Amino acid sequence: MKILRIIPTMDPKKGGVAEAARQSAILMSQEGINIDILCFDEQSETWMNNEEFKTIGLGQYLSYFAINFKYLPWLFKNISKYDLVIIDGLWLFHLLGGYVAKFKNIPYLVYTHGMLDPYFNENKLKYLKKLPFWFLIDRNILNMASAVVYTCEEEKLISKKSFPLYSPKEYVVTLGIEKSITKSVVLEDLFFNTFSELTDKKVVLYLSRVHPKKGLDLLIESVNQKKDLLKKHVFVIAGSGDEKYIIQLKNLIKKYKLENYFKWVGNLSGDLKWSAFYSADTFILPSHSENFGIVVAESLSLKTPVLITNKVNIYHEIESFNAGIVVNDTIDGINSLLEQYINLHDEEYKDMALNAINCFEKSFSNEAYKNDFLNLIKEVSNEK
Repeated sequence: MKILRIIPTMDPKKGGVAEAARQSAILMSQEGINIDILCFDEQSETWMNNEEFKTIGLGQYLSYFAINFKYLPWLFKNISKYDLVIIDGLWLFHLLGGYVAKFKNIPYLVYTHGMLDPYFNENKLKYLKKLPFWFLIDRNILNMASAVVYTCEEEKLISKKSFPLYSPKEYVVTLGIEKSITKSVVLEDLFFNTFSELTDKKVVLYLSRVHPKKGLDLLIESVNQKKDLLKKHVFVIAGSGDEKYIIQLKNLIKKYKLENYFKWVGNLSGDLKWSAFYSADTFILPSHSENFGIVVAESLSLKTPVLITNKVNIYHEIESFNAGIVVNDTIDGINSLLEQYINLHDEEYKDMALNAINCFEKSFSNEAYKNDFLNLIKEVSNEK
């Protein structure tokens, strides 16, 4: 079987969608399914070189809507070479590929990747701007698709609340998360060798983009209120974002005199990233909106329990396995999150760590993804 996957960019700095597409292509190649990835990147970019699958770069897009004039002619010429098309994301020019697939009678899937989360409609002006595109393009392409794919049940539930006249065929396929293959003895030493000043501290790791929706301001406020209970802890912030917003957060830390409670380390990658997960006592993500949370699953894969809000869409899985603590995305919620974590007994923590790896294997591993995805394409193929 040959699949074409369409994504605006494969740049790993642009978030988890590109990484999910990359891992999917590698996994499916092991099952005899070839996935070509079509994107609006220059072919010369370093991330376009992959031995396991083919990437096709059409060059940089134009404007906020990611318009690429080579895209539709390329699709009309080449789409018939494929048995199935996957389109990642909404609201951008590449989604028009759904119309081409329908015209050419090629089944297609659309991954929404959380872009129908009602959180984004809280800005009423942006919501009103989206409505014409919804009625003219996005709604039609979603409703005509062989399946609209969500990465967890919670995303499926909340997506129905965002826009009117939405009635697609729906399917849930988990993301297969690649865990570290580096030996634990290496992971154990690397992080603390790099940041030796943290050796005697209990590390609470935040590893994600630095963005207002991630709730770091709430975390800082809560640490200020609970600092007397957190003297043995340090909150490691690993990630990048808008520099003005980062300065705003650092000023808040300075205002409360919390410099000893927070450590900014920038982006972590490779073994150092995995070592951070391995070395952390726990992982925290106090988000107001999180479609899946790849970093949450990565943490679980190394037996590190997670502290999250119920706006991280995989929170049901975390709760059902008792692989972490889940609260509301409010200051009271984050206060409760820290209190519950601090008050964990040693045996409770050990049980939670074991539950973390079980949760990962059953819900977010490559095997879980393979089963979901192969069942989906089998069903789509039978309907063709």
